[in-house]
Amino acid sequence: MDCRENEMPSELAHTAQLFLDFMTRITKLEELVAVSGRLLAGFHQELAKVLLDELECLMEDGIGVMRAENESSLQFLDKLSAFDLVHHATCFEKERIIMSLDRNTSSGELESYCLMWDLRPFINEVVMHQAWRYIP
Repeated sequence: MDCRENEMPSELAHTAQLFLDFMTRITKLEELVAVSGRLLAGFHQELAKVLLDELECLMEDGIGVMRAENESSLQFLDKLSAFDLVHHATCFEKERIIMSLDRNTSSGELESYCLMWDLRPFINEVVMHQAWRYIP
């Protein structure tokens, strides 16, 4: 029994040492989890900043494109003469009138269109547009 009694304390010491190593590693693991959580949170915050900066750059680029397009449109409109604008508007109105006519158009409606078209140069544009709404 002497031999077994001597083995018990050494086994107990070995088991205690294993338990101590195990607990030390668990503590280190918990510390690593805490540190990695802080690092991940910092990374997440920096990533959000980078994304916001990128979105801001894209927004500025979009605004620049829109301004350039507006400038281009204004330059195009400046190049058109007043005659061209009137001509295009007249053609558009003629096309609209022709598209609205069909076989079932009454002679009264045709006379209304003709009268409106004849009076057009002498009447304010706003009044003309209001009058066109009343003609089917």
